[in-house]
Amino acid sequence: MKIAVAPALVAVGIACAPLVQADGNDQYDQFLISHGAFRDVLPNGNSPLAQGQQTCAALRAGKSESLLIGQLESQMDRATADDIVVAAHRYLCPDA
Repeated sequence: MKIAVAPALVAVGIACAPLVQADGNDQYDQFLISHGAFRDVLPNGNSPLAQGQQTCAALRAGKSESLLIGQLESQMDRATADDIVVAAHRYLCPDA
């Protein structure tokens, strides 16, 4: 009986796994929160998500992370710029 129960529990766990995974937007927000970079409005006036989406568009257009961080540095502190770009690339557009 124990052998029959174990595969059933594994199947239930696998079936429920997608339900507990956060989507990219949530992971992006959580990364920024954990690094102290999350604000309702960034110093440049954008929301964090809008800035992340702009970052993804620029990455897809071929711009490098270091270039984007440098550009954002003129609008906010380096640590926040770095967190925005890294989090966007990792969670919003890992394919870029």
